[in-house]
Amino acid sequence: MADAVNTHTWYAHYARMIKKANEELQTVQKYLDPSSPHYYPAYIDQLKAKQEADPTLAGIAQKISDAEGHLANFRRIEARARAAIAEYPPRLQSLTVNEDFWRAPDTKQNEYLYILDEESCVSTCVDWLAVAAECEEGKWGIPVTLPATGCSPYQFTHKTITYTTPQQTDAVRIWNHHAVLDTITITDERVYDEAHRDAIQLIPPPQYQEVEISAGRALRLKLADQMAGTILESPTVKNCVVKALHAPLQGIFMSDGLCRNALIQNNDIQIRGAHAISLAGLLSGVVSDNKLRAVPPDATGYTWTPSIRLYPLRIGGNIADDGVVCVLDFTAQASVQYGTVTGENNQLIQVNGAVEPLAVEDLRHQLPDNFVKIGIGLNQFDYDTYFSEYSTWTVNEFRANDAWGYAQMVAWINLRLEEYSSGQRETGSPLSEPTIEQKATGPYSIIAMLTQAQHSLAQATDSFMSTRLADLQETAIRSFTMKRIALRNGVVMPFKDLGVLLNERREAMLKWLLESV
Repeated sequence: MADAVNTHTWYAHYARMIKKANEELQTVQKYLDPSSPHYYPAYIDQLKAKQEADPTLAGIAQKISDAEGHLANFRRIEARARAAIAEYPPRLQSLTVNEDFWRAPDTKQNEYLYILDEESCVSTCVDWLAVAAECEEGKWGIPVTLPATGCSPYQFTHKTITYTTPQQTDAVRIWNHHAVLDTITITDERVYDEAHRDAIQLIPPPQYQEVEISAGRALRLKLADQMAGTILESPTVKNCVVKALHAPLQGIFMSDGLCRNALIQNNDIQIRGAHAISLAGLLSGVVSDNKLRAVPPDATGYTWTPSIRLYPLRIGGNIADDGVVCVLDFTAQASVQYGTVTGENNQLIQVNGAVEPLAVEDLRHQLPDNFVKIGIGLNQFDYDTYFSEYSTWTVNEFRANDAWGYAQMVAWINLRLEEYSSGQRETGSPLSEPTIEQKATGPYSIIAMLTQAQHSLAQATDSFMSTRLADLQETAIRSFTMKRIALRNGVVMPFKDLGVLLNERREAMLKWLLESV
């Protein structure tokens, strides 16, 4: 049986296949179980008996033909379900024995090796092997209800992970609430210079709302994702080891969204880079008892000093040279605030073995150095109004409420697409020439993303214009609109004078978002 996998882990895929087979068997039991009053072969025999008694009975031959067709279809469904029950439980059992609940399918292993996502986590709440046992020959499955609130904490423990191919990027992603990494060892012996590879990445999951559409039926409505500032609750990373002596693998990293009540404790990290523990949007938690080890200087004598740093919430990313928006503080009435992060007994171990105390650098209330040239800092941010507007507005409503921003978005997409496609900036632009990544083509390239957005905005169909921003497939549009809505709900921090050239470059990016820079 060929596997078309569209889950984030093998475990979720196998669980999904067993769940489907279990449901199919329950559906066809009514017609294929000899003890059922609706047993279909008996029904067909009754029709044939009527035909034999009166061959002229109107429509009887067609009824028999239709019933036999239905029976054949029911038997195909049963055969498919029983084949799945024969195939997937042994595979799931293998994951259980090897404690590989969280392993990514082969097609995703260049993105991440392991992930704790919502579907995979909730799937572990059910004993699927026991369900499969109720689907064996002669049995017809059992009702299964996944717990609405899950069964946290979700634990990933005592695993050794080694990068094996040049293309692999993240080792482990936490993408669900109440996930625990404990005693995970991650080793990267590769040599490379590429950035944005994380040993352990924390990602807030999407936020949903259950909307009743009829009696007993509800629609799960997506409100926002991490780029818009959703919140990751209570992640734990403890007793883990990360070693990358020859590459800038990032240790424990979070770049988008918010995080509440994190525990980052007793980890041992040695990487050839500064981002040993780097957390954006951390509202509260503990970052204590961690050991960060320096590595020897490179051939040029450059030395990396590992650090523990907290950064402000970033909204919308920086899709195509349109700058970043960072939240430096919130209104007093906001439901979220930058609270206390306890940092005790963290150590920096120098190459010569000297041990120094290491402070947690709290940079949440200022623009990070690497964002000063391209960023906007927001004070007095009304998170709740922003979140409500972004999660409910359609494209039409965004245009109606922010006509200037809508026009700027269209112009920005058109210009960047022209620049990246041609490989040249517009005449007089102070920005550096497009990068290799910006000029690349392919189904997941920046050019493809901008092309999709340009097409949708140019067509402006009724269906597209009435779509909620949070539901759009056009990433560039979602990113831009969430930043514009954020700017409506905060106070822009005054810009620093960076000198003529850097001021011009900053304005070339931020002019799409701000009427005055």
